[in-house]
Amino acid sequence: MMNKLGFSFNLPNGDIMHLQLKQVKGAKPWLVLVHDQELGRIVKEEEGWKQHSGEVLSEELIYNIGLVNFRSFEKMFEEFVPDMIKEEWAINFKVYNHNFDEDFVKQLRRKNEKPDYYAIKKW
Repeated sequence: MMNKLGFSFNLPNGDIMHLQLKQVKGAKPWLVLVHDQELGRIVKEEEGWKQHSGEVLSEELIYNIGLVNFRSFEKMFEEFVPDMIKEEWAINFKVYNHNFDEDFVKQLRRKNEKPDYYAIKKW
């Protein structure tokens, strides 16, 4: 099993760098990827996130990656969970992070399904 997170980082020149973070379940380092190319590996230590190997990543980037986990998950949750909802009514979700010091509440409903056919219009 693998954990995957998407992350966008604002570069000093105003551009946005889209990164992907991957971690094999049970493994300690997170892979930092751009377009499936590995930039480096980061690990969480007691004093914070540190680069483990790879290209030199800026401290600002590593710091922001360390903050991204729960907020990034919130965005993915809001985007993908409605595809899994079967009920016709809205469902309230209260979601906590792993150590219960952050949470979010979302009211989501299933996405409208487009019919496989088009209605016949009267003239």
